[in-house]
Amino acid sequence: MGKSLEKKDVGNYRIKVYPDTDPSDPRGNDNLGKMICFRKRSSLGDDHNYVHGDYSSWGEMEQAILRNEKGGVILPLFVLEHGGMTMSTTSFNDPWDSGQVGFIIATNPAIRENWGIKYVTKKWREQAKQIILAEVEEYDKFLTGEVYGYKIFRLKKNGKKGDEVDSCWGYDDQDECMSEAVENARAFTIKDEIDVLV
Repeated sequence: MGKSLEKKDVGNYRIKVYPDTDPSDPRGNDNLGKMICFRKRSSLGDDHNYVHGDYSSWGEMEQAILRNEKGGVILPLFVLEHGGMTMSTTSFNDPWDSGQVGFIIATNPAIRENWGIKYVTKKWREQAKQIILAEVEEYDKFLTGEVYGYKIFRLKKNGKKGDEVDSCWGYDDQDECMSEAVENARAFTIKDEIDVLV
């Protein structure tokens, strides 16, 4: 777990935010998009049956994916690997340490199922695009280690940290992690005040 990144006292509780050293892979979630990636040294994205060598270019592969997956919204995926790995839907413009690794697609059948619609219009395609962009951003945070968790400890009368009373992990935003921890610490404080009155 390592050293905390930040701490805050709320009532009789101390919050500590830590890096999540064992985060869950967000590709295991119920995602709208399907990541079709090709990587020799590591596994990226979702399981698929496409073979990179079957296509002479990324453009040819993109057309085959759209045809096979019954259309949808498709975006390219690029990685930059320099001491770590980061992913984006736009090129990093680094010919030595980056390049395209595949695509993410929200298929027309998946879009229809997700929103319970009969026809995929421009409006639904734009919404699907925003969702798969968010999925890539979440996956990038997983790859770069930008995942957090918190622990809440009851403070002793001398102000030192006591027993752990709550924890939660898997936040991809440090501020959101702290915000939720503060809400929970406030709830513990309110409960303590009620218990005193009862």
